[in-house]
Amino acid sequence: MDLLLRLFGGLGIAIPCGFNPYLPLLVISVAGMGKLTTLNPDIGFLSSWTALIVLAILVGLDIVADKLPQIENFYRWVNLLVCPITGGLAMAAITPSNVIATPASFAIGLIASELMHLVKNGLRPALINSSKMALAFESMISMGEDMLVGVLAILSIGVAILGGSLSILTLGISFWWMARLKRRKQPAKI
Repeated sequence: MDLLLRLFGGLGIAIPCGFNPYLPLLVISVAGMGKLTTLNPDIGFLSSWTALIVLAILVGLDIVADKLPQIENFYRWVNLLVCPITGGLAMAAITPSNVIATPASFAIGLIASELMHLVKNGLRPALINSSKMALAFESMISMGEDMLVGVLAILSIGVAILGGSLSILTLGISFWWMARLKRRKQPAKI
């Protein structure tokens, strides 16, 4: 049962890293410093003041970069590398090494986060191109993603099964929605 609980909690915090790579790490840092969770000693540096300050700055930069179309495209490419690394760190940080070995939890988090990031990179353009109204609300879509990431990260620390289940569900629904929007855009075959 502990393995399942830790796996769901880890996936629950790693998957949102595919949307916003730094916010789940900031939640982990705050939870670790506040003794709300015990961090894996291998990744214990996340519960330091230095990590907290750096992550808070990175969250602020991420929020701004994701809202500016001039920077967003470049930032999306940078995040192809950043998201999986932060997802791996996030999962390894909250998964004790006696339950899942640190390299294994890092690899699982890396894959989960990268999957979410790839789906996000397909979903957002498909959603924005689906209507003129969606294009006008692009920054609001981004803010909604940030709020979703915060909620999923907090739930994954507090109620691992719920946070993990909702994160997995978010990944599945996002993939389905992306595929549906892309199919709708394709011309009919004769």
